[in-house]
Amino acid sequence: MVVRVQAELTLLSAEEGGRRTAIASGYRPNHVFEGAGEKGHWFGQVHFDGDPMEPGESGLVSVDFMYRPGLRKYLVPGTQWRIQEGARLVGTAVITRVDKLPEG
Repeated sequence: MVVRVQAELTLLSAEEGGRRTAIASGYRPNHVFEGAGEKGHWFGQVHFDGDPMEPGESGLVSVDFMYRPGLRKYLVPGTQWRIQEGARLVGTAVITRVDKLPEG
């Protein structure tokens, strides 16, 4: 099952250690909810309308997460998480809305 959240995504600039190239809808980074380690590490696909998002930009996006036990506790409006490529931080996001969660 897929759970979709709406979020405000901010990409770090290249000078801040972020990407040097833009992202397009369909981008699949690592989503880390608890520090930079493996705990709270999830896979999700970012979707947005319009032109690719450049490093240093912010915008509203939706993120589709594959639902697994343990994810529910993070899916609350206001939750901030790390957007990473491997161990490298490339941005942050904050949940603004959560679509319907599975029962249980």
